[in-house]
Amino acid sequence: MAIDRKVGFAGATFVVAAAAGFVMQNGGALAERFGGSPAPQPVAVAVKATAEVPRGPALIAPDVEQTNVILSQAKDAAILARNAVPLVVSEAAQGLPEQPAAPGSYRVAALGDGPVMSNPEVLGDRAVPKAQNSEDCSVALSALPENGAMVHLYLDAPCNRDDRVTIQQGALIFTALTDDDGLYDVSVPALTTAPSFFALFADESGAKAVAEVSDAKNYERVALSWQGDAGLQVHAREFGADYGQSGHVWAQAPRTAAMAIRAQGGYLISLGDSRALNPQMAEVYTFPSASVQKSGAVRLSVEAEITAANCGREVQGLSLQTGSGDRLSMTELTLSIPECDAVGDFLVLNSLLRDLKVARN
Repeated sequence: MAIDRKVGFAGATFVVAAAAGFVMQNGGALAERFGGSPAPQPVAVAVKATAEVPRGPALIAPDVEQTNVILSQAKDAAILARNAVPLVVSEAAQGLPEQPAAPGSYRVAALGDGPVMSNPEVLGDRAVPKAQNSEDCSVALSALPENGAMVHLYLDAPCNRDDRVTIQQGALIFTALTDDDGLYDVSVPALTTAPSFFALFADESGAKAVAEVSDAKNYERVALSWQGDAGLQVHAREFGADYGQSGHVWAQAPRTAAMAIRAQGGYLISLGDSRALNPQMAEVYTFPSASVQKSGAVRLSVEAEITAANCGREVQGLSLQTGSGDRLSMTELTLSIPECDAVGDFLVLNSLLRDLKVARN
């Protein structure tokens, strides 16, 4: 069944950063806290654009005209500083061992000068690190690889019960809530083959974990994050699918990771807890590009549903898209949402993400 969609007036600004290296962190703050020298800034290209689409029956907004391309590194640095675009932080700069962990293993380190987490506790058939001494409020985080290039995070924070925690994988950030024992766990798509994860609390306690996910290169992923009720969404239309058809993957038709593991198609996972204060939310779309037995294209778009919560406001988001090797492309997005008489319409941005071209394997 097709979905009736309208497009309203929209003003959009994009800041695009092509990030070299496998992990990106916010500013130099995390690098400073974990040790190591300040990391170099990624080479960035800033693109400012405005899309204005007459309201009516049009289904898709036209490609946004890209203008004002700024190439000098001096201006890049200013753009990155002004927009808080994360910096590249190498694993060596974080003071981690040079040799990667063996497949299926994990490494865990504490924030600041705290101890490295140890004394694993068995959870099912998994060894999950626990804080060495729960009475001193140590925080433990583990990152355990799973099928489909997923990583299961286990967080133990005995002194942060029912507390807001920020989970970060590079520039992908979302917020969650621990339970009444200070525990939290979640499965997160790996954006690189050696992702670093951080769990941070408002009291500046937290922990870091690094996983080895060799099969991440077999999947293409798109991540989108935003704060609060921005109404932003990732939409993927696989192999010619229209809106509402079985190949249309989005938050209301997300599928499961089993689709990608079986090379049958992509799926979408939502991250973040809307009950948290000023929640940071995220969506990640995954497609098994190395194993799917079809040829064609996957059309990708970022869309914003105009709701009573976001109408008449300016909303911001950040998209990440995997590329060759462990490269990630990053785009910061600012959207001016139409007034509230347009509630129910959608803003559709086609040029923000790169469509996937799939060849049968």
